[in-house]
Amino acid sequence: MHFFPIGRGHVFMHHVLTSGDYYTHPISKVNPSRSWIFPLCSVSTNGKGGLVPASFFLSSDWFKHVSGVGDSWVGTIATVAFHSTRFGTKMRLVHALLALLLVIFACSGHMGMAMDGREAAEAMEENPEELLQWALNHSDTEALKKMAEDARQGKEEAVRRMKDIRETMEYLSKQVPSEAQEMQQFVRILESGELGVQTKADAMEGLQFLLESIDNANDFSKMGGVEVLHEMLEEEDENLRSRAAHALGIAAANNPKFQLTVMDRRPEVLRILMEMTKMADHRLQKKGLYALSALVRNVDEVQELFYAHGGLVVLETLADDTSSGDQIRIRALQFFSDLLVHSHKKANLEHALRSSAANMVCPAVELLSHVDVAGIDDILRVVRVIEETNGRRLLLENGSKCNAREILGNTHKKVAADAAKSHSMEYDHELRESAEEESGAQFLEDLAAQLQELVGKFSTKGNEHEL
Repeated sequence: MHFFPIGRGHVFMHHVLTSGDYYTHPISKVNPSRSWIFPLCSVSTNGKGGLVPASFFLSSDWFKHVSGVGDSWVGTIATVAFHSTRFGTKMRLVHALLALLLVIFACSGHMGMAMDGREAAEAMEENPEELLQWALNHSDTEALKKMAEDARQGKEEAVRRMKDIRETMEYLSKQVPSEAQEMQQFVRILESGELGVQTKADAMEGLQFLLESIDNANDFSKMGGVEVLHEMLEEEDENLRSRAAHALGIAAANNPKFQLTVMDRRPEVLRILMEMTKMADHRLQKKGLYALSALVRNVDEVQELFYAHGGLVVLETLADDTSSGDQIRIRALQFFSDLLVHSHKKANLEHALRSSAANMVCPAVELLSHVDVAGIDDILRVVRVIEETNGRRLLLENGSKCNAREILGNTHKKVAADAAKSHSMEYDHELRESAEEESGAQFLEDLAAQLQELVGKFSTKGNEHEL
């Protein structure tokens, strides 16, 4: 064992093992055939950076070897050999604790004690517990107190900082209202009998943004929101009614809890929305249909009421009414398509749904003749659902009543031409976005293929085969 001083308070220990056993440090395992260097702490009373012994090993032979250099050494460095063959697990733990205490005080410069190496070795071999007690008795209690005080002060500082953070957050929460508080303010505005129509319309617009969150929508219902929207739907002002329907549709979309709450508290809302779809004002029609479809979709209990109140007739009328505009007609078809997917297997609804499906074929085919490609795609989806849920026979029988083959053929030619044009069109190389061009051309080709397939189904030969 060799020590090399490198300055005050530092020493390197060059430990060469020559025995067959090997030494293991808590953080590194050493190959017995190689030398190793390990940094240690040292304490000196002469101020000259002298070497500081020694090490407590679990082998008294090693301890005697290290400490046998004399009594002039005044500090102690502790390292622990965990692979001792002389002591059991209990004693290795005792020595580990002792080593920790000694390292702390040696490295901090608070160890000022001397002990004869041979005496320590004998005490360790005869009764290791006495060695631990000796170390505790010679510890610097003032240093321990200082360490404890530092820890206490650090904890107090952390507690103080957390308190400051909490106070800051509480202050900010009072200055900036939460979304729930904002909704409560809007409810108070809408309930007020003193505020004007424009103020309430602005409040309804702000409310629409907040209701996009399902959690907010359900909280809104707990604040009396369902009742407020019901009142707004019956206002004379068409702007308020339109915004109320839109807000209701946002809150009900994909939110069964809110849908059921509306039907439980204000079931008459369903009737009001159905009547709104019959209005001459297309904006009210559109908002009413949007709210109606959001309220009815995917909830059996609400759909049963919808069917009982003549909801299918309402949708047939909207799909067939050319004065309603293409967008409203397509949305009515899509709403019906959703109902077919959800309810077509229910025995009590089979006849009603099949009858409505038959009445929806011609409005769908007629729309194909003048809508844009996005509308064509929407309508073809509806046609596929009608065929899948009610069979090709129903599609062909009712399509033949409105010259479906000719309309489909003309639409196919138009879309196919657009697809070819999209492929051949030349773009300025700086403005070209090849990925979008390719995607658009492919979309048109897919539509053309679907239309061609439908034309084949409505051909005379195909028709006779199906019928």
